[in-house]
Order: sequence, then C-alpha cells, then structure tokens
Amino acid sequence: LQITREATKADIKRAFRAVASKTHPDKFQDPSEKRNAEIRFKKLATAYDILRDDEFRQDYDYMLDHPDEFYMNFYRAWRRRNYPNVDVRIVLAVTISLISDKKKQRRMTKQQIKEEEEQIIRKVIEDKMDIRGVYAKPTIYDLLWVQMVMLPIWTFQYLAWYCSWIYRIWILKRDYEKEDKNYLIRKKMCMSQGQYDALDDETREKYLKLELWKQENFQVWKAERDEEIRIKQASSGRFKSYRRYLKNNGPGRMYFDD
Repeated sequence: LQITREATKADIKRAFRAVASKTHPDKFQDPSEKRNAEIRFKKLATAYDILRDDEFRQDYDYMLDHPDEFYMNFYRAWRRRNYPNVDVRIVLAVTISLISDKKKQRRMTKQQIKEEEEQIIRKVIEDKMDIRGVYAKPTIYDLLWVQMVMLPIWTFQYLAWYCSWIYRIWILKRDYEKEDKNYLIRKKMCMSQGQYDALDDETREKYLKLELWKQENFQVWKAERDEEIRIKQASSGRFKSYRRYLKNNGPGRMYFDD
C-alpha cells in the first residue's frame, strides 16, 4: 500500500484505491500477467482488510514490534477470528452492579464474593456468546445411541444429496450454488462440517470472494499461506530454539514408566 505506520483510515482507503486502480487483474490481458496480478491483488486486499480494522491493526502492530513471539501472535489472530464475540464491558458492568447490590444486602466473605462473580460472569457470557460448529453446546444428536438410530436416515440423506449433485453438476452442467461452493472449499481444506461452521461469516465470505472452490485459486491461496507461515517461523526466535531442541534431543518420547 506504500503507507507509513501512522496512516489514518482515510489514508489507507485512498492508498488502496490508488494501487488497486493500477494493479487490478482486469487491466491485464496476458494470462501470465493476469495471474500475477491476481496474486498481488489478493495480498493487497488482505492488507487492506487488516489495516482498516482497529483490532486487527493493533495486533499487526504488536507483531511488528515483537516478531519473536510467533505463537502468541498466531494465537491473537486466531482468537480474534474464532473466539466468541462477548462484550467485556457488559460483563464488567453487570458484574459490578449485581455484586455491589449483593454486598449491600449481606456481609459476604471473599470466597463467596468470588463464587458470586464467577456465576454472574458465566451467565452473562452464556447469554451473549455465539458459538457454532464443533465448539457449540452439545445437542441430543451428539449422543451415541441417537447417532446410531439416525445413521440410516443420514445415510439416505447423503445418498440423495450425492445423486442430486451428479444430476445437477455432472449431467445438467449447472453452475455451483453457494452451498456447493462452501462444500468444495471445506473439502479442499480437509475440514469437517463442524470445523467449517465454526468459522465466522466474514471468513467464509472471504473464501467465496477468492473463489477457493476452484483448484487453481485454492493452490495459489494455500501456497501463499504456507509461505507466510514459513517466513514467520523462520524469523521467530522461539521457533528457532524449538528446532535446535529437536535437532539435539529429537522429538519428545513417552516411555512405559511415564
């Protein structure tokens, strides 16, 4: 984007438009140049998405200042996208109000106050959070005996869906629907349905915009992601220490006595 660290959101937006107008893939006719332009534009869009968001930008600045904290930086990025969206201010406000009211009514020990706070915070979080996928609350369908009873029905539903796929996509040559695209993306990423559902809506929409259901686009995206991880690991002091440990001591082993 060719901007400084002190750039405002308006500066970032202007820089993105200026660079995008010159490097957009539609401006190139040669297949090779067009492919390179697509790769550059995806990187440009990713940079713009990070810098225009205050929380992501704060994490990015921290990563620049602390490049050796690879795992902590990775955790921050993961938490920002996957952790339940709970407003801490609401939790604290409700907690302080209710605890203060309780303390007025009766004298409480420190242990009682702590237990009361934990119960209130847990209740507020349960009411505010939105957890999906494999992290969602268990349902009756997670019980083994229910799954055994439902197995024939689920098998029939899968066969019906697969026959519909063959008829629509292979025979009629229809275009992929949104559900079909998400299915292909999930399979290419080797993710279960629960893991894919746990992704936030913005991430899944981003995958659709990148057209990752297409093999060529997915390969480019995967190569870029693997390269980013490799570069971060190569510059991480902790990861270098870990590699030296493996070189000198080998992988960890558990013996019978353990």
